[in-house]
Amino acid sequence: LIDGAKTILIMMHQRPDGDALGSALGLLHALTLLKKKVSVANLTTPMSHELAFLPGFEKVRSSVPAKYDLMITVDSATLGLIGIEKPDRPVINLDHHQSSTMFGDVNIVLPKKASAAEVVMDFLMSRAIKLNRPASICFYTALCSDTQNFTISRVTHSTFDTAEIGRASC
Repeated sequence: LIDGAKTILIMMHQRPDGDALGSALGLLHALTLLKKKVSVANLTTPMSHELAFLPGFEKVRSSVPAKYDLMITVDSATLGLIGIEKPDRPVINLDHHQSSTMFGDVNIVLPKKASAAEVVMDFLMSRAIKLNRPASICFYTALCSDTQNFTISRVTHSTFDTAEIGRASC
């Protein structure tokens, strides 16, 4: 789906935390390297500026653009949490919540992962999509956010491996 899409929309749950916003912006930076036209939207108005340090924060739209070929959702168990209904275009759902309703046309939902960032980075690595420094900053923030700085019980060796991949690309 990504290969065939020229314009990609990334969305996350409303009132995004560090994992949602960091994962969305990290994905934005990674897909931009593939020469895709990528936008990020969140229907929260206004968004908290607590995460304004993230590269690309200023690019987050407050509305869904009219034109896009593919939607990718991150860190959202349901479309209702994003604030939208199922679009008439393909959706890739990248999530880590057990409660996911599997609303995507493609669902990559890994409940054993400690954060959405792990799911998104695994997806990118499986497709040999490289990370740049802005993507790495976003993903590391996302990892730290949902793992409470790597202190929760769902943190595994894989979580640390994911953080190392991000560090190596800086």
